[in-house]
Amino acid sequence: MKLGVFLQAQWDLTDAETDIENGLAALVRQAELADELGYDSAWVPQHYVSAPYASIQPGPLLGLLAAHTRRLRLGTGVYLLPFTRPVVVAEEMASLDWITGGRLIFGAGMGYRREEFEAIGVPMTERVGRFVEALSLIRQLWAQNHVNYHGQYYTAANVTISLKPKQASGPPVWIGG
Repeated sequence: MKLGVFLQAQWDLTDAETDIENGLAALVRQAELADELGYDSAWVPQHYVSAPYASIQPGPLLGLLAAHTRRLRLGTGVYLLPFTRPVVVAEEMASLDWITGGRLIFGAGMGYRREEFEAIGVPMTERVGRFVEALSLIRQLWAQNHVNYHGQYYTAANVTISLKPKQASGPPVWIGG
C-alpha cells in the first residue's frame, strides 16, 4: 500500500496570527518528514480568488518542496485545467518534472467553484469540454513533436514544446475534482 499526504497551502488572512512565511516553512518540514517516513507522495491544491484565504500556486510550491525532498513524489492536487492554455500547462509541468527529478504526478481537475470561473472569464458550462481537450492536447505535447490538434476550445498547429518532461511520455496523470 502507498500513502500520500495532502499539504494545505492556504491561509486565513483574517486571522491576525497568520504568518505565510512560517506556514511555508511548516509545509517544507511536513514534506521532509513524509519523505523520511517513506510516504509515497505529497499533494498541493490550486485555487484562485479565495479571499480571505491566500493560496500558494502549485508550481512554485512543488518546486520549493522538490528542493527539500529526495524520494517523495510530488503532485498537483489538482491543477485546474479549464483556466490555462494547454501549451502553457504542458511546458510548465515539463519544467516541474525536471525540477522534481522526475517525481511529478500531474493531478488534473476541471474545477467546481463558480467564483473562479467568473473571475477568470471561462463559462462554467465549458469546464468538461475544456478539461477533456486540454488533457488530450497536453499528453500529446509531452509525447510527440509537431502536434496538430483542432478542438472546440483549443488548437495547435505543428507545435513542439521546448522541453519534454523527464519522465518518458510525461508524468503520470491522476484525475480529480
